[in-house]
Amino acid sequence: MTHAAYNQVRQFNRTFRNQEPRPSMCKLAYDAEERMRLGLMAEEVCELVDACAANSLDGTIDALADIVYVSYGFLQYFGYRPDFNLFQMRLFKDDSGNFVDAYILIQEELVRCTSAYCTGLEVTLCDSVYGMIRLAYVAAASLGFDLSVAISEVHRSNMTKLGEDGKPIYREDGKILKSDLYEPPNLAGVLHYKADDPLYPLTYAWHYSNYSEVL
Repeated sequence: MTHAAYNQVRQFNRTFRNQEPRPSMCKLAYDAEERMRLGLMAEEVCELVDACAANSLDGTIDALADIVYVSYGFLQYFGYRPDFNLFQMRLFKDDSGNFVDAYILIQEELVRCTSAYCTGLEVTLCDSVYGMIRLAYVAAASLGFDLSVAISEVHRSNMTKLGEDGKPIYREDGKILKSDLYEPPNLAGVLHYKADDPLYPLTYAWHYSNYSEVL
């Protein structure tokens, strides 16, 4: 299933940026696109924090799917291809983890990623981005959802961002913007929950509140 997400991001980059994954890991260039892609990962982790604070299941699943999407985008741009067999082994080992642990660790991996970028540690950078991807799957699984299904729906939605002229629309920093033809993802529909369902059931609220005290 991780192969599918990787290839979906590859299709998006081919369509919207005329890019293919680099064949081998590169040295950091500290160029505008690297910074933009690093910023996208931070942006999506912030969306996850906001969704959790708002107790929004829909926002949380959307943020987790987006974290995987933009993280794969960064790795492809940087020329790092994960070992998918090892990914599945680690995922199987960790899929019993709880949501709060994964939520906190995703934020820690983002900090490690940013630090590695600033200090030029390419291997640590890729490892931390790879960690965010794995932890996003763990977080979704702990809630009872297959993140691959959500990513496929996000991908379907992302492919509708092309403008009426068939061309992408770019933000000043290079981020691809939504066109008038954009169709938002229907995650509640494909995962069979209600869009206004809360993230934390009453039986889980105490566990989360205790973690909140130490954040």
